[in-house]
Amino acid sequence: MGAYKNASEEFEALYPGVKLSLFAVAAQLFRKGAINAEGAFAPHFRNEDDRTTTIRINGSETADISGADHVLLVGHRFAFGNIIDLLEDFDVMEGVRTGRPKLISETFLKEIIETLTTIDIDRALAVAKGYDGSATFVMAPYPASTIVERAPKYAAARVFDQFWGRPDAVWIFEYWLAFLQQALEARGHRLLMQPEELNAAPYATLPEYALRPTDLEGGTLPRTDYRHMNADFGLAMLREYADKHLGLSPHEDAQTELKERTA
Repeated sequence: MGAYKNASEEFEALYPGVKLSLFAVAAQLFRKGAINAEGAFAPHFRNEDDRTTTIRINGSETADISGADHVLLVGHRFAFGNIIDLLEDFDVMEGVRTGRPKLISETFLKEIIETLTTIDIDRALAVAKGYDGSATFVMAPYPASTIVERAPKYAAARVFDQFWGRPDAVWIFEYWLAFLQQALEARGHRLLMQPEELNAAPYATLPEYALRPTDLEGGTLPRTDYRHMNADFGLAMLREYADKHLGLSPHEDAQTELKERTA
């Protein structure tokens, strides 16, 4: 959310007809939150520190979405990490053999993708229960491709490294993404996909977007963690939503100014 928050001023200059209202809360508080009787999203606070931190960051302990034209729920992963973790020791029976010790059929793999993704969709939709509109779900950034540098000492990095080296990585990723989009649309909601120009590989973000990742108060996180991104990433995602989902074009003068400043 820091990436989006720190891109909001630039985005509103490019799209002067759009006004953003941002509300950021820790993932564990978000996942167990709910829409209250007043039509606001209320996080699940474990203690008073959670409440105090949320108010300090947002100025409120709830997010009033009753008057919003569009609602984006940001930060979901929809089980893809679990899927590729399960695949670490498996080659697909009908595909290219890479020497992994076990085999899995393409049909069974597709069933696994669909089942795990559906479970995570159900969890995500539970947060939106009570909201009558069509929400747009936004995945957490794909990890930066440079996460593989940590593979020798970090299990999750090793899993991504092995997945990106698979000859079937593209179709596995595309099958999951297509199923996720269709499943959300079948429930009346939408998916904001990470645009191709940000991607280094299937489910991988270009490393430059993980440099100097931003925090929720305008600062920079103390180190690159390959998961949190910078304001350039946030701006690109917001522009993707405005362009592809709202059918808007950036204001010509602001677009020219942006190009001159970044040239």
